[in-house]
Amino acid sequence: AYLSPCSGSVPDKGMAPKKGGKEAPAAAPTEPVVDDQPHEEDEPGPGRATFRLAITNVTDLPCELETILHFSGVCRENRSQAAQRSAEPSGWELPKDRFVRPLGQELYDDLVDRALVVQLRDVTAGEAIVGQASICLVPLLHEQTEVGGEIELKLTPEYHRKWFPELEADEIDDKKKGGGGKSKAKAKAEPVPRTPTPPPAGNSESKPATPFEP
Repeated sequence: AYLSPCSGSVPDKGMAPKKGGKEAPAAAPTEPVVDDQPHEEDEPGPGRATFRLAITNVTDLPCELETILHFSGVCRENRSQAAQRSAEPSGWELPKDRFVRPLGQELYDDLVDRALVVQLRDVTAGEAIVGQASICLVPLLHEQTEVGGEIELKLTPEYHRKWFPELEADEIDDKKKGGGGKSKAKAKAEPVPRTPTPPPAGNSESKPATPFEP
C-alpha cells in the first residue's frame, strides 16, 4: 500500500507573481510507504494454506501483569484481547485465531526466512514489550503438520533491568566472558497445524515436496 501525495490548490494561471517577490519553494516529494507484511487471504479455500494460532500460557513471570499477545513475522500483525492480571497469564482471546496465505513460492520462502514472532506485552505500560519468542516454521515444509511446545520467552533489556537489577553487574561480566543472561519466562504454544495435499501437477522442483491446504 502507498500513501497518496497530499492534494493542494492550483494557483490561477492568469496571476503573475508580484514584482520582487519570491516564489514558494517546491514541496519535497512524498516518500511512498511500503507495506512489507505478508499478503493474506480473508477466507480458506483451494490453493490456500490456513495456519491456526494458540498460546496456552506463560509461566515464571516475577510479578502479576495484565498482558496481551502480539503475533507477527510470517503473518500480518495480530493481537489478542487482554488476559486477566497474573504472574502466569493464560486465556487470551484472539479475535483472529488463524491466518490464510496463498500457496506458492512466496509462502515457501517466508516459511524459511520468517519465523512466527510472539510478543508478550504489558497493557498497563502502554503495551510495552515484556519478552519475545520466535517459532521456526521450516518443519512445515516437510512431513510435520504442526509446530509448538514449551518455548523460552526472552525478556527485553528494559524488563530484565526492572525485575533483576542485582544481576546487571553479573551479566556484564558474563558477556565479557562470552556468556549471556539466562533470565527468561516460558511460554507454552499449542502446535500450529497445517494439512498436506498432493503436490500440484507440473514442474515443482523449486517448491517443497508437500504444499498445504486449509
